[in-house]
Amino acid sequence: MKNEVPVSPSRISEVPAAMRFQLEMCRTCQMSTSVKLWKNSRRRSVLNSPWVAEASLRRTLPSTVDVTIQERAPLGIGRINGSLYLVDERGTVIDDYGPNYADLDLPIIDGLSWIPGDTNPDQSRAALARRLMDALRVRNMSSRVSQIDVSDARNAIVLLDGDPTAIRLGNEHFVERLQAYFDLAPALREQVPNIDYVDLRFDERVYVRPAGRDGAAASIAARPPVVSPPKRGRRTQTG
Repeated sequence: MKNEVPVSPSRISEVPAAMRFQLEMCRTCQMSTSVKLWKNSRRRSVLNSPWVAEASLRRTLPSTVDVTIQERAPLGIGRINGSLYLVDERGTVIDDYGPNYADLDLPIIDGLSWIPGDTNPDQSRAALARRLMDALRVRNMSSRVSQIDVSDARNAIVLLDGDPTAIRLGNEHFVERLQAYFDLAPALREQVPNIDYVDLRFDERVYVRPAGRDGAAASIAARPPVVSPPKRGRRTQTG
């Protein structure tokens, strides 16, 4: 979610701390001359901050320039080429992840880049991670996700806090499928104590692969199908 923060030289303290150092320059704005030059050069300087998505400037008489900032919101901690970065909803790197961001409750996201050595995100993979997190936030499930893998842009895989099982959710019905895992997990572990992954992409069956074994996963549990709303203009046949 983007934050729009109107900033004048006397209101820099209200800006998110991650961007405040970039906006200290606003204290030099209390002058009536060269406002157009300031708008061109200082706007570019503000936009150089990776935390800033957009900046607009408005002169307030007699001698103040107000700055409105749209801040980039971190979606997760992208693991790219073995390094960790804060990334936004497009997978764009905001900053290196370090101890100063340890208080952020964000999942690690793998698979954003498909080219070895390249930090530029694949847009379809970033979009999958964003749609997943948006859906889970609505149902207050996102805080339970510790890792996301979007190496396959059609199959989001998640790990939960305290659970080593890889949960394959596909590219739709994220909430329903994750809730199905919550409901079935106790019964699954009675049959398979150590699970490598659970695949919930199929409507009526759950596929489970035991940890430490080769071969295909076994279909060992049934669940109610996930039903999509009927599309307009199509008739539903009965009988």
